[in-house]
Amino acid sequence: MEGDERTPVPRVRTISALLRFGRNMGLTYIPTSNGSAGEGTKMNHLGRGQGKDKGDRTPVTEEETIGVCSIADSPYRILRMAALGKYDEFVRVYNADPKRLAFRDKQGAGALHHAAIRNRINIMEFILQLDEDINMTDASGNTPLHLAVEHEHPEAINFLLDHGACSTRFNNNNMAPIHLAADRNKTKALEALVKRADIDVNYQGDLGQTALHFGAIKDNTEVVKILLGTPNMMPCVRDNNDVHAMHAAATHGSAGVLDLLISFYSEGCISDKALAFIDREGNTALHSAVNSGDFAAVKLCLKYGARIDVRQVIKCKGEQATPLHLACTQGSLDIVKLMLSTRPKDKDTAMNVPDCQQQLPLHRAAMFDHSEIVEYLLQQGSYIDAQDKNQRTPLLLATQRSSWRSVLLLLEKGADVTVTDSEGRNVLHLIVLYGGSLEMLGREFFKRPEAAILLNHADSSGCTPMHYATREGCIKAVQGLMELGATVNLKNKDKQSPLHFAARYGRFNTCKQLLDSNIGPNIINETDSEGMTALHIASWFGHYRVVKLLMFKGALLHKDHNGRSPMHLAAMEDYTNTMDVLHAVHSHLINWKDDDENTALHLAAVEGKANAVVFLLDHGAEVKRNKNNQTVMDVTIEAHNKDVALAIIAHERWHEVMMPDSNTRPHMLGLVEHMPEVALTVLDRSENAIDHGKLQCRGYSYDFRYLQCSAQLQQNFTDDKTACVPLLVLNTMVKFNRIKLLSHPVCVNYLSLKWNAYGRTYHVLNIFLYLFFLAFLTMFIWHTVPLQHLKSSHANDSCAVQEHSAEPQETPALIHEVSKWILAWYAGLCILKEVAQMIHQRQKYFKEANNVIEWVLYVSTLLYVCPFFVDIYLYELSWQTPFGAVAAFLAWFNFLLYLQRFDIFGIYVVMFLEILRTLVQVLFVFSILFIAFGLTFFMLLSQEANKAHATPIMSLFRVCTALMLGELDYINSFVEPASDCDSNTMPHPEITFIFLFTCVLLLPVLLMNLLIGLAVGDIAEVQYNARMKRLAMQVELHTDLEHKLPKRILEYGEKDHLIVKPLCKKRFLTRIWLKIMASAGMEEGMPKERLRTAADVHINVVHGEIMKQKRRMKEITSQLDKQYDLLRLIVQKMEIRSEADDMDEGEHPSGRRGSSTMAQIVRQTMYRSRHSSRTFRRKLSSRREDDGEGTGEHDGSNTA
Repeated sequence: MEGDERTPVPRVRTISALLRFGRNMGLTYIPTSNGSAGEGTKMNHLGRGQGKDKGDRTPVTEEETIGVCSIADSPYRILRMAALGKYDEFVRVYNADPKRLAFRDKQGAGALHHAAIRNRINIMEFILQLDEDINMTDASGNTPLHLAVEHEHPEAINFLLDHGACSTRFNNNNMAPIHLAADRNKTKALEALVKRADIDVNYQGDLGQTALHFGAIKDNTEVVKILLGTPNMMPCVRDNNDVHAMHAAATHGSAGVLDLLISFYSEGCISDKALAFIDREGNTALHSAVNSGDFAAVKLCLKYGARIDVRQVIKCKGEQATPLHLACTQGSLDIVKLMLSTRPKDKDTAMNVPDCQQQLPLHRAAMFDHSEIVEYLLQQGSYIDAQDKNQRTPLLLATQRSSWRSVLLLLEKGADVTVTDSEGRNVLHLIVLYGGSLEMLGREFFKRPEAAILLNHADSSGCTPMHYATREGCIKAVQGLMELGATVNLKNKDKQSPLHFAARYGRFNTCKQLLDSNIGPNIINETDSEGMTALHIASWFGHYRVVKLLMFKGALLHKDHNGRSPMHLAAMEDYTNTMDVLHAVHSHLINWKDDDENTALHLAAVEGKANAVVFLLDHGAEVKRNKNNQTVMDVTIEAHNKDVALAIIAHERWHEVMMPDSNTRPHMLGLVEHMPEVALTVLDRSENAIDHGKLQCRGYSYDFRYLQCSAQLQQNFTDDKTACVPLLVLNTMVKFNRIKLLSHPVCVNYLSLKWNAYGRTYHVLNIFLYLFFLAFLTMFIWHTVPLQHLKSSHANDSCAVQEHSAEPQETPALIHEVSKWILAWYAGLCILKEVAQMIHQRQKYFKEANNVIEWVLYVSTLLYVCPFFVDIYLYELSWQTPFGAVAAFLAWFNFLLYLQRFDIFGIYVVMFLEILRTLVQVLFVFSILFIAFGLTFFMLLSQEANKAHATPIMSLFRVCTALMLGELDYINSFVEPASDCDSNTMPHPEITFIFLFTCVLLLPVLLMNLLIGLAVGDIAEVQYNARMKRLAMQVELHTDLEHKLPKRILEYGEKDHLIVKPLCKKRFLTRIWLKIMASAGMEEGMPKERLRTAADVHINVVHGEIMKQKRRMKEITSQLDKQYDLLRLIVQKMEIRSEADDMDEGEHPSGRRGSSTMAQIVRQTMYRSRHSSRTFRRKLSSRREDDGEGTGEHDGSNTA
């Protein structure tokens, strides 16, 4: 066929093959009018003909054949010719367009791939002559050699290998050609490969697997025979997981290959060693065969001598299990019988070899409830009472795993029931613990002598099966144990009885059973090692129905070893329903104290239980002190429980809790320091609106008691009796920077009260005294001629002396003399005052800039005035005028600072100082530019006529004035020096004007705009900060005043309450004054929202939304609880029985509620068949007496 390209083929077959090939390539045949597939045959890419219907044979127009090519022009034609082996046609197509040789089909295969698939040697030879890549890959990563191997063409394989094809190239499945041959069972291809010397039969793939591994996995026996017959074959090669070919065959159940391999090893006398080969997990071939569950593979391994008692190697960190362990774990009875019957010599050893848990095969079979294997092993002589590492026998292990068939079988076979595990638990403990039934054991079991010991046997913690039953809530188990004679009042090592356990986990029905027993009255008040009764424990864990039951049965009110009552314990855990039950019966419990004299209110506050605190306050709990002299508010602040503190402040009895005693530290101090949010709430509650019927006439009432802390009170709670701080609460706010608290209307009005009482009078007198000094200083400077002028006139001529000597006579002598003495006395007294303040304040004195200003002011005043007391013509007094200038400036500047203390002016002065501080900081940073341009202009313009830049200092001041005033003296300083034809005045005009332009751009334009923006850009924030700073300054001023003023005056300014009544009918002058005050932000009686920022308002809105969501969640939780109780009641009334009915209500020991199986009960309800009406009425009537018993009993108030 290769030599004859015109082989006669029926026309239909040729066209059909062509159509099939075209469809595979994504093309479709379109018949012409004569039905032939000749030159006019067209195919489209859509998979359907271009005709209008199936019988349409009309020629296709140009518009209908867009995107359609003929077979002769198709790029797939060269692939088809390569596959058919038509050499001449292939060459013709290639010569017509050589680029077609690089074309690939949808699988990524080229012409060389298609030739290799069809074994077209002539085509491959022609292609390789064109220097094509012989190892080119398709989309699956297959080279032509891979495809030749897969289609079993030995000739093509040899041809490709002879021409340099790579035999180790992996495809996308990580297989080399020899791996592919072994995996696909291509024996002819494999024979062709192994005959060649350049083929490595042991070549490992990506996972280290050889061709032998691939053949073993697929059970390709012929492939394995070929490989084993190869001289260079190494059958013991391991893959990356240390798996031999024998392991691979055993793991995959390849019995045929396994037989060949073992036979091959037997011929080499290494079968024993081969069977002992282990993989990474320590498995031998027999382990792997058992794991696969292949009976034939296991049989072959045993046939060639595999041992059944070989454990997994320890170094591999496996289970150290034997093949018998694995078979017992899987429940393969036939394999177990096969191993024990085939290897009788190893039987005893295999059944008694332990694994890493010291478990025998019998343990494994019992643990997984393979009762048939258990019975078979016992028949073969396995030890029934063998113990593992945790001292568990097969019986205990089966019980722990709820393998009840194996349990019954072992009991029937005589297993020792008195054996205990490492925790001292016997079979009865484990049956109760893991949900077994005592009825399962039968009455005959408990008639045994050893069974009576089991009933009251204690484990390592001292718990009996009754403890386990009450803890797990197994009602039937409790009832059965009691019927069998188990002792109810036995205690464990913590002296806890089963009743304590039932109370701990809320087992209502169990408690009722225990209390209804004969010894119920004797156990109800028994205590554990902590002195707790069942009532304590039920209260501690919030099981209020159990609490009700215990009190109904006569439980006494004892105290535990810490002196705590059940009310204490319930309050500590926030169980308000339980507290309500206790209070309803024993109301006096609410004020009981423990050994530390803590009431329930103290303990609830310490634990952060806000609901319990509110409950106790609602029910009249007294606010008492404990041994540490702490009230409930003290312990709340110490524990930093903000929720509790907020709950107390929101309560109607908050005044009672907050008011301090005469010997205790005010609570407000701790709130300000540790919980400012709570302190803010206190201030909010201290402000009350008084409505007069009109919104504009609303007044406010302020309570100042929580801002007051007298000296007598401070002496009682401080060690230093002399260190009393006036306005302690406000100073604490200043100390900890509590701006929101300080700006609260209560604090603002409290400061206003102090100001009106004595602050205004003191500061007005002080400022009038200072104005007296300022007036005389101004008049003295106004009417006095500087002495240096007189001296200079006297040096010129005598006429001038006479003229000037007559000048002082014209000056009012009286004003001159009086001013001189007044200024000297005032400055001297003020200096003495500053010295006294320095001694009193010490280091704090030097931190205030005002003190420095006053020192310079008064010293300069003395130095200016003193020369007038002596002969002014005898001394050189050139320094007098500078001191006078300093004194004049500082005197008026200090007057500006004095105005900070007054409401109407203070805010603006503080704002001025704030902006001044910002200005100084910015100028200090940008002084670098002043120095840079000053030195630059000094170097370039030092010789100009104006001498503005003659020295570095002059140049610096010139640049500064240009910055401040924007006046550069451009004509005189720059234009004239540049145009006077004198090279000395401006030697470098180009660079001078460049620096001038840069200076104008950076300093007057950019920097000044920056300063203006900083000064007025955020004027509202500056005003707010200034107001806050002024409030802090007022606190300091009033503190200093109260240090100085007598107590009688201070008592006049102390008031507990203040009512600010608005003036509904305001006069004209009053309205003007209030507008001025409002513009300064200091209007009286302003609401607290006035001093809040926009961020505070946003926070309040968010907080309100959060509280709404909390309330909605509480409502949803309440509705779900009601629906839950309703469903339980419905199920109970319908008398639906399920596994959950055998379990008591309450909590699971691991923390999960025992009632979590309600979903199962509801599902069973939906599918339960209807009861007859008579049966339903009978059962309903029988349940009326116990109405409500099944409803949920756990106190969930703490989760709400």
